[in-house]
Amino acid sequence: MHLDTCISLSDVFFRHNDGQEWTLENINLTIKEGEWVSVIGPNGSGKSTFAKLLNGLYLPSEGIVNVIGLSTANEANLINIRREVGMVFQNPDNQFIGATVEDDVAFGLENAGISREMMLKKVNESLTKVDMLPFKEIEPHRLSGGQKQRVAIAGIIALSPKIIIFDEASSMLDPKGRIQLISLMQDLHREGITIISITHDVNELLFAERIIQFKDGNIVFDGSPTKLFLTENNYLDAPFTVQLKQLLKSRGIPLREQHLTHEELIDDLCKLI
Repeated sequence: MHLDTCISLSDVFFRHNDGQEWTLENINLTIKEGEWVSVIGPNGSGKSTFAKLLNGLYLPSEGIVNVIGLSTANEANLINIRREVGMVFQNPDNQFIGATVEDDVAFGLENAGISREMMLKKVNESLTKVDMLPFKEIEPHRLSGGQKQRVAIAGIIALSPKIIIFDEASSMLDPKGRIQLISLMQDLHREGITIISITHDVNELLFAERIIQFKDGNIVFDGSPTKLFLTENNYLDAPFTVQLKQLLKSRGIPLREQHLTHEELIDDLCKLI
């Protein structure tokens, strides 16, 4: 159960320069601790700008953004906000600093003033969580795209953030890498971390609890995956699982209304045999 609000936006407008059209317009929403929220929309809809507002990379032109009870408008709050909000970007190569995987994961901890003993412990723990411990002495450029993304995530979870934002983190991965990333996101969500994923991958939406859809700088949908795929003119091609479920239901096969992952659909069909 999600009880406490960790993010709130009140009457938020954003544009890069005065006189330009609004990139985001009149955004009002709250996100609860431990929620998994997927954010979708076409290119230029404002979703990546929205993500950058959540850790103070951008500041609103108008309105208020509060994260973990702190306003991003107060510059003194930004260090604490960014410590609690990790961001995984589209291209993991842009996030690497260390000469080896181990060095890279340790970088943020070193900057935070963590003791060497604790730092080594956290590096090993975070690399173990993402199944990359055997690669800790490898140079990052020798890794696959999926492995690089997992190392980037290890560097973030080593700092124990409350919120992780994935800004189109799966867009440069192959299908196997995307599956591995979603599995890792599920693990982090089970640990109580708030997941906010900016994505074009409709299959990922099946794992989220809530979908926020942007269009032309406005929120045009905010609700469950089930409701989204039942909404006409949602500008999306439904995932294969959803299309198959709808076809089976139209043929009279009794299936539950809620959205289904591949595993859930198979489980329901097996129960009917």
